[in-house]
Amino acid sequence: MTSPQRIIVRATVTETGDLLLCTIGRSLLFGVPEDAITPGMEYPKEWHQAGARRVKEAGAHGHVGLVAVLGYWCEQEYPDAELVLIEWES
Repeated sequence: MTSPQRIIVRATVTETGDLLLCTIGRSLLFGVPEDAITPGMEYPKEWHQAGARRVKEAGAHGHVGLVAVLGYWCEQEYPDAELVLIEWES
């Protein structure tokens, strides 16, 4: 029996309370390939709209809150994988 693939999402809470996601987390949230995301980039309007749609769709399936939304999209895009969320405070 093999262990499931792990999708590791790192989330950092800044001193001002902002939440920063690693590229795989943003990929799950926005529905774009991980390699399309570069640090410090400004996200296109279409990505924000796609993210809102994905949050709404996950919510329609009972997945409310950021962790639940990421879990829902991980299940959809990586059905044999396990989501691991690592949270840091800066």
